[in-house]
Amino acid sequence: LFAPNCTFWNESDYKSRGYYSFWMDLPTLTNTESNGDNIAKDNVEFSPQNAVEDVIYNHLLPLVQDELGPDVSRNIVGAEWWAHTRPTSANLGHQLHFDTDEAHLKQTKTISHPIVSSVLYITGGKNGSKN
Repeated sequence: LFAPNCTFWNESDYKSRGYYSFWMDLPTLTNTESNGDNIAKDNVEFSPQNAVEDVIYNHLLPLVQDELGPDVSRNIVGAEWWAHTRPTSANLGHQLHFDTDEAHLKQTKTISHPIVSSVLYITGGKNGSKN
């Protein structure tokens, strides 16, 4: 999916672009059916555009809805996602931080945090190696 030689890194200009992320609009949800399927208001069709969006919509979002309940879940309007890669020997990870809506901060001078933050590590094997 995000192997060092996959097309994502070249197509996204990862090496020279610096920090960036993707925004995924979500339909307003009413609740989750007993089989785990999301129910969108007005029967809006939603189709994830890639594997990351599939994980967010079909796996993470139902867990969040179950945990937070319908009153809070109705406030979820989208998801921000990004991918990073590091050489196995670098072991740099990602700097500790608090997720913040930076556009909102710039416009209103108030801090707004997401309802939920999650990290998904995808590796090719132990320590990112093929073995």
